[in-house]
Amino acid sequence: MTIGRAPSAATSGEARARAIFCTIAERTGNATLVTFIEGLSDRLAVFRTREAEIMEDADGDLDLLQAALHDAAQLRRALRRYHRRRLAHAPEFVWATTANSIAGGV
Repeated sequence: MTIGRAPSAATSGEARARAIFCTIAERTGNATLVTFIEGLSDRLAVFRTREAEIMEDADGDLDLLQAALHDAAQLRRALRRYHRRRLAHAPEFVWATTANSIAGGV
């Protein structure tokens, strides 16, 4: 899903993250980067759909990113926060997305 502007807060977290990162990529004017970010979003979707159950205020990070889209310094700070918070929860994301297959699909 590539759109020219970030979605509203009423959109799912996964769709919002996808749209925000695609918007950032589109603003570079680099079609290869846009394609790469779209593919990366496809691969991250399984994790992004679990953010609300794993992280406190995951939507708040998206709100900060969306609000910072027009200010490069603010955007850098929001991107660092977004990625640091998710990195801190990496084991939980892996467990949440693999526990069913480890348990034999039960």
